Amino acid sequence: MAAPRWLALTALTLVLSALVGCGSTAPSLKATPATAIQAAAARPNPPQVAASALDNYTSSEARRIAADALYRYDLLRRDWFNAASDWEKDRIEQQMVTALTNGLQDVRRATYSSYAGDARRIHGIATRAIERQEILRRDWQYAYGDRERRLIVNEMLTVLTGALLEIRDR
Repeated sequence: MAAPRWLALTALTLVLSALVGCGSTAPSLKATPATAIQAAAARPNPPQVAASALDNYTSSEARRIAADALYRYDLLRRDWFNAASDWEKDRIEQQMVTALTNGLQDVRRATYSSYAGDARRIHGIATRAIERQEILRRDWQYAYGDRERRLIVNEMLTVLTGALLEIRDR
């Protein structure tokens, strides 16, 4: 019962789409077929972008994102050195991890749809670093004391900054 309705609806849609263009141009926009052909012949084709230019854009965008994340990390690192208490240093370290992780996720988004070799390598570096950070985050959740947690956070920061430095310097 529902199939004939859908078939009729589909047929009606096709007929209406064919009739939509019939005589529906505005009086000021009427053009004869000869003028349309001349206009098309006078217009050059849009330039084709070479694949290497797109590859360089994706890679340079990833490098810029990595440099920005490292800059934010460096600002937080300065705050860490000026922090007065361990609690404040722990809070700043968490902000550092968040800034670096967000930077790597942005790099992954920038290189996700590219088929270029360099962009694929950058995407792989970012993916491996984020996966390693997630493993360390689970270890951090099950750590017994503050000393062990601080060592794990330090390892997270080392992994994340190493990946971003490798991406930035590529």
